Amino acid sequence: MIEKIVKDVSDKLSSTPSTDFDGMVGLEAHLQKTQSLLHLDDDDEAKIVGICGPAGIGKTTISRALHSRLSSSFPLSCFMEDIKGCSNSGLDEDGLKLRLQEQLLSKILNQDDMRISHLGTIKEMLHNQKVLIILDDVDDLKQLEALAKETNWFGRGSRIIVATEDQDLLRQHGIDNTYHVDVPSSEEALKILCIYAFRQSKPHYGFKELAQSVVDLCHNLPLSLRMVGSYLRGKKEEEWVNLMLKLETITDYRDIEQVLRVSYEPSSSIRKSKSRCVMAILVVTNLLSEIASAVADQLSSIHKPYFTRISLLMSVLSVFLSILDLYLKVRDHKARFRCKWPKPWFYYPSRGYNRIFGSFTDTVLLFCVVGQLIVSTINYSFIETRRDGPIKVSVWPLFFSIGMVGSKFMEKPTILKGNLLQQKCIN
Repeated sequence: MIEKIVKDVSDKLSSTPSTDFDGMVGLEAHLQKTQSLLHLDDDDEAKIVGICGPAGIGKTTISRALHSRLSSSFPLSCFMEDIKGCSNSGLDEDGLKLRLQEQLLSKILNQDDMRISHLGTIKEMLHNQKVLIILDDVDDLKQLEALAKETNWFGRGSRIIVATEDQDLLRQHGIDNTYHVDVPSSEEALKILCIYAFRQSKPHYGFKELAQSVVDLCHNLPLSLRMVGSYLRGKKEEEWVNLMLKLETITDYRDIEQVLRVSYEPSSSIRKSKSRCVMAILVVTNLLSEIASAVADQLSSIHKPYFTRISLLMSVLSVFLSILDLYLKVRDHKARFRCKWPKPWFYYPSRGYNRIFGSFTDTVLLFCVVGQLIVSTINYSFIETRRDGPIKVSVWPLFFSIGMVGSKFMEKPTILKGNLLQQKCIN
């Protein structure tokens, strides 16, 4: 009597739908399509169904959700994850198959560390049992031969679901009923990212273009979107842009985890702090050079020609520092050079910039230092010919100083309309 009560309670608990997968974007559609291939109302025979798609597409999530939803309809069920990892045990073929069968039987019969002596044990123990078995991340035909070689190994009404990246592997095993998992639409992918990054289905104000660009860089892959979204939660726009720079170099979602891990490391922050320190030193030095050049211009005369030489020297130094500053910026942000009539310019594809030298602030800085160099050169040429320079009292020192300081401290990463993929096509 007690055993019957325990069993009844257990059955009721297992039949209660799990809420672990509630709210997952697009999951219900995947489940319905997969269930249509299972033909659960047909108990005449066992069936094997495949789930196929690229890495990171969501096969494991779909498989887990199926197990959660369907396991209560089967007397015995199990979910075997990461079967691919079992192939690296160093065992020979028979040893590997025995190990896999022991793991399957231990899970489905709920017996720890089960040991078997031959490869026919699964058929002996399960041929009259209605079972649900989900094999996740299969990458070798030997794994299927060990765990589900024939449907007659299992009782009538049994269902075996095989999730793999390799569609040819399913064909080789004679599995014709296969559900191909497609990438989410752009709208669904954006929603997935927003749920993890903003805890809502839409991006926060001012983050729409950034979010769409990240979705494109993740190629709409759900796993990538979840990892990146979780990392970006609560981050500022500048941190979004910095991560996008790194994501541009990635073609495999498995590299994203390493990128995110490195982003957390203190060394990354130290390098970033050093870079900012160097930039600050360049700004201050450049500013002092510009002021010294402009002041020396005002003090120069035919009786004090050395001031014109100081002014010219400071102007040349300022141009050099501006070029160095631009070089460091181009290197750090991986900007590209375009020579397009009527003028060549740099642009930052990762930021969505499409302006001369990447931004208005760069243009102001270069204009200031080149303008001061022209003024110093004119004064120098006049003084060397024993004539007073034509520019005596002017607003150049104030103009250059304000312009240069403003050009550095007004900088703000901006994403223009249009995603990165469209920009790359144009480039």
